[in-house]
Amino acid sequence: MSTQWVVLFDNEGVDTLIPWGELAQDRMMTKLSGGEMKSENPQHIVSRMMLRARFNEHRSPEVWTYQTDNDIEYTEMRSLWESNPQYMADLIRGKGEQLHGSKPGTTRKKVIV
Repeated sequence: MSTQWVVLFDNEGVDTLIPWGELAQDRMMTKLSGGEMKSENPQHIVSRMMLRARFNEHRSPEVWTYQTDNDIEYTEMRSLWESNPQYMADLIRGKGEQLHGSKPGTTRKKVIV
């Protein structure tokens, strides 16, 4: 099984990392079972990420979504981003879908300068 992620990173490193698939799935199961919604709507979280990116353009923010082939725990993915942010940023730029940031094909700043 795979995991879907949404990430906001900039020239200072990773800012926000969200396991999108888990949040959406948990919310759907709660709704279908008639339970009370305790978690926030994942779409609202992503909207706030986009707003944060727009107001922090001086940090060259980028918002991407990507999918991993295997289930990876949040703590493991976060440690990958923190241990080697430039490698992860380059990997996501090559494999993910960009939601916000520099237009594809333009020169990008390094995550860690």
